[in-house]
Amino acid sequence: MNNDVTLSYYNIFFVIVYYAISILVFIILVKLRGYVKAHIQEVFFILILLVVNTVQYAILANGGVLIYIFPHYFSIYDYDSITYGALFFLIAYSCLVPVSKSYRDASDTEEKEKKNKGNSEKNE
Repeated sequence: MNNDVTLSYYNIFFVIVYYAISILVFIILVKLRGYVKAHIQEVFFILILLVVNTVQYAILANGGVLIYIFPHYFSIYDYDSITYGALFFLIAYSCLVPVSKSYRDASDTEEKEKKNKGNSEKNE
């Protein structure tokens, strides 16, 4: 009898669930970003992003300690794809921070001034 066979406890279902939840949260955040119009809504949206990014950072930095719910079944240290996925979603969620309206208004004003300046030079 050959005893050189080892069984792997690597469960792909855990990775699929993690990515499905992360993608679902990303889609929800993109949809919510479309409804942000006022300054107070921007503040609340940034607070929501801060919480979600904190969770992703906790998974990235010390995910094995974070997931003690399943101590005998899963260890995040066995899943490099979850570590890199947490890094990717941390960056992707950070890109959803809304741009300040005052900054957008200033850039729109600059563009209008350039157009008006170009039109006035053509008229002369």
